[in-house]
Amino acid sequence: MVLKIFGLGFNGYVSDKMNLFDAAIVIISLAEEIFLSGDGNNAVSAFRAVRLFRTFRVLRVTKLLRSLSYMRIIVKAIGEVADTIASIAVLLFLLIFIYSLLGMNFFGD
Repeated sequence: MVLKIFGLGFNGYVSDKMNLFDAAIVIISLAEEIFLSGDGNNAVSAFRAVRLFRTFRVLRVTKLLRSLSYMRIIVKAIGEVADTIASIAVLLFLLIFIYSLLGMNFFGD
């Protein structure tokens, strides 16, 4: 983050919203590490809720979607196939469930 600020300049860094999002995630993570680095008994309990913000790091991948056109094609294809995959997963679950019931019936005590 610091190198990016030096490279783009402060105004260039602040002009991109994704850079601000990255900065917020990094600052929250650093604050969490500082306040929760104790033995756990005297740690500030308010910052335990800040761990939720770690999941927002995954959203940083959306930066790739803006710049890479072939990644958009891949995500679009996965989105179109998601309902088919979900149907197959449900059928697979039912098959495993039925065979587990049969196995318990035949081989269980």
